Amino acid sequence: AKDKVYLDEEGAIQFIYGKNVHRKNFLKIEGNKYSKYLLVLNGQNDPLGIGRIERKWLINLFNISFYRRF
Repeated sequence: AKDKVYLDEEGAIQFIYGKNVHRKNFLKIEGNKYSKYLLVLNGQNDPLGIGRIERKWLINLFNISFYRRF
């Protein structure tokens, strides 16, 4: 994936718990931040899920804990 957003530790935990994440928790963005879908990774380059940026927020569309909840 060419469009990616990297999260700090606090942001990664929020994302895994299904919450939306504020941009203060972004480490960096690669590619087009206005893409329909972005790959969400933590600081160690581990994939966490898929999201979309709207204004100051990363909207949680799908994350690695999805299967554990159902």
